[in-house]
Amino acid sequence: MSYSFKSATFLLLPILLTVFSVQLQAQIAPSCSYDFDGDDFSETTGNYAAATMIGNLGFTCGVGENSRATQFTGDPDSLILDGQVKELLGDTYALSFSFWIESGMRSYTLFAIQDSCEVDSSLVISYSNVLEELRIQLSADISSSLIFRANLNQDRCWHDLAFVRDGEVFSFFLDGTLVETATYTDNVIFGRDFDVTVGFSDCVPRRDDYFNGKIDAIKIYDVPIGLETLVAEDKFPDQIISPDTTLFEGDSYDILTGASCAPDFSWTPTTGLDNGNILDPVASPSTTTTYYLEFDHGSCQTIDSVTVFIVKDEDIDCAEVLLPTAFTPNGDRLNDTYGLSNKFILTDLLRFEIYDRWGGKLFETMDKNEVWDGTFRGAPLMPSTYVYKIEYECQGTVYSKSGRFNLIK
Repeated sequence: MSYSFKSATFLLLPILLTVFSVQLQAQIAPSCSYDFDGDDFSETTGNYAAATMIGNLGFTCGVGENSRATQFTGDPDSLILDGQVKELLGDTYALSFSFWIESGMRSYTLFAIQDSCEVDSSLVISYSNVLEELRIQLSADISSSLIFRANLNQDRCWHDLAFVRDGEVFSFFLDGTLVETATYTDNVIFGRDFDVTVGFSDCVPRRDDYFNGKIDAIKIYDVPIGLETLVAEDKFPDQIISPDTTLFEGDSYDILTGASCAPDFSWTPTTGLDNGNILDPVASPSTTTTYYLEFDHGSCQTIDSVTVFIVKDEDIDCAEVLLPTAFTPNGDRLNDTYGLSNKFILTDLLRFEIYDRWGGKLFETMDKNEVWDGTFRGAPLMPSTYVYKIEYECQGTVYSKSGRFNLIK
């Protein structure tokens, strides 16, 4: 028997998730969806049967406005999905759901297709509170597994997971970030009698504990999905949506947040906010300020922040328009686009153009908020050195500048 074992490990860094930095594409509809919004276990596309409850599960506030989630309390309860959904898990698919894990020194199974706690032909998604580690294991047999690992951001209560297959390429997304991509060539065929379980596996209670937490928005697609779809569907629960910004002294900024079911929340500091008792205040600080927002759910707290930078007219150097020396349009949502860093100094953008090294124009705009995504006519460009040219007005004077930068992948 051949042996193959692949492991991908990633320490997830806290990242401010923002929809403004991603160009959205048409949303892909799931083939199977359990959203629990009706306080029941029905499958909402109508393609599959309702899930079966084992024990006595309840419902609680979920992800997004007016959303509901399934509540697990650490008792011998579980949820079994329609077994026909396994037919979706072929050569191309995506599985996504939102989860909330209560604290405690326990190991939980979140999702499993498994028989008798064996690894043969199995998919198990689990979390260890001891290691603070989320783990996805796809196994063809005892000697062949693909394993992804990631640490959870402890400043969040709700988390979003997606496991995507595109042929032999598998990708793991967590909280809107690509954790890792790996190749796995062994075919995994789930047994006909294997249950598709949520909050339970056949390893409970022999090795794992009964799940204590919440599950929401279980979706299975028959095609691969990417960050565009994940961001389009993100409800940004207990998060600040507005990105960091820079203002002139005396200007204001609307701070927007996602939906929340938290019974209590607080802003720190409240200086410069028009109302520190609402989720979407207007910020007008006199100096650069980082605002922290804490959502208090009792058993769990989520903390997010936004920084409002303040500059004065006399501090502006009009000749110092800032453009990065490199960017990495690889879909990880870090430095994925190329544009002005200090666009607030511009009274007007007269032109901003990007050329390849042979002089071919690839991008142009007169909108200082528009950025380049590293493509030309819809096709991604290869890593190379590119040239920018910019002409702009600042405090009544026209400036021009050109330079080189690198596209890196």
